[in-house]
Amino acid sequence: MTRGVLTDPGGPFSDLSGAGLVEAVRLALEDVGGQVLGEPVQLISADHQQKPDIGLSIARTWLDQDKVDVILDVPNSGIALAVSTLVKEKNRIVIDASAATD
Repeated sequence: MTRGVLTDPGGPFSDLSGAGLVEAVRLALEDVGGQVLGEPVQLISADHQQKPDIGLSIARTWLDQDKVDVILDVPNSGIALAVSTLVKEKNRIVIDASAATD
């Protein structure tokens, strides 16, 4: 299993998520022995650079090539909406930790 954290390590959302959230996910995985349902979990992360096209491209690559089954974080509503649509099409999971939009 592979989990991907699509985050903002150096931009306006970096204090809210960024490297700290990647580390929190890594520690959470460590706490459960690095496995979910008896399968080892690999963690990857990427910077969406506050650009929906880049965030969507990363998510598409993760889902199609890297076989990521869950995308976490996505702290930008424009990127979160685009990724949510893609994830729904691919029948995968996205957990937006801090994105909000009306």
